[in-house]
Amino acid sequence: MFLLSISKTIMTQTDTRQRIIDAAEQLFAEKGFNNTTMRAITGMADVNLAAVNYHFGSKESLLQEVFERHILPLNKERRRRLEAVRAATMIKKEPLKVREVLTAFISPTLKLRDAGPSARNFLSLVGRSLSDADDTPRRIFFTNMRPIFELLFDMMCEALPETPPGHVCWRLRFALSSMGQVLIGTDFTSALFPQADAHQTTQQIEELLLDFIIPGMEESH
Repeated sequence: MFLLSISKTIMTQTDTRQRIIDAAEQLFAEKGFNNTTMRAITGMADVNLAAVNYHFGSKESLLQEVFERHILPLNKERRRRLEAVRAATMIKKEPLKVREVLTAFISPTLKLRDAGPSARNFLSLVGRSLSDADDTPRRIFFTNMRPIFELLFDMMCEALPETPPGHVCWRLRFALSSMGQVLIGTDFTSALFPQADAHQTTQQIEELLLDFIIPGMEESH
């Protein structure tokens, strides 16, 4: 009975923690970090403020958990694919190819479009974070993303040895901005271009995106 009681307590705490993260993710995505109150989070999660303080300590720590829920597994998969590309080229004794590097990074990212409501909330939150007047969401996002961005940059410099690193950096910024529009700009795009094919699969969109950004990455002077 004692062990059963402990097990139920752990399960209850896990459920409470999950409900808080789910509620915060949805509200941060809809209203932004600054405009989301702890009262709104506790109300949606059906918990009291003490539960939020117990599990997370602060709204900023809660935002960190919301980001990490998606970013950590996503970056793990990105890193796995990027390192596989590098290992394969080393075995073949071939130079890195821009398309292979970008595909390894972009493909798992675009799959978030099809990963359900939680992933879509996360993408909306990222979009808000990049333009939010409050620097907190942007700082937390880039802190989580910096290691994988650094790996991507290093590999792109290897794939483009004749291109100055500063130019590689700018081209990557343009490329990632294009990817960001695919991820979070669906409604915006449809409103501007109603004639656009709304039935493109994620795989088809990935190919269109790569075909668009790769010439810009590879262009030489």
